[in-house]
Amino acid sequence: MAGFTSESVAAFRRNGWPTCVGISGRLGSEYAQDDMDGALDDYTEAIRINPDHAGAYDNRARVLLANGDKKAAQRDLDKVKLLES
Repeated sequence: MAGFTSESVAAFRRNGWPTCVGISGRLGSEYAQDDMDGALDDYTEAIRINPDHAGAYDNRARVLLANGDKKAAQRDLDKVKLLES
């Protein structure tokens, strides 16, 4: 569970979106600092916790694309389209 504490996961499960916004801010900072592996792990964990969070898929797709994994990025973008339809 890279980057997540048990407290943050518990808060996410209790509170949902507000906690996810905090996680997204931290993830954005990891991405900006080129910690792609950390960001990828954290977006994947956010998706595991809430598989209906389109923003997590979108952001993970950006990291995957930056890492050169076009097929996985496209799968995540397809999921975004499905969730937002």
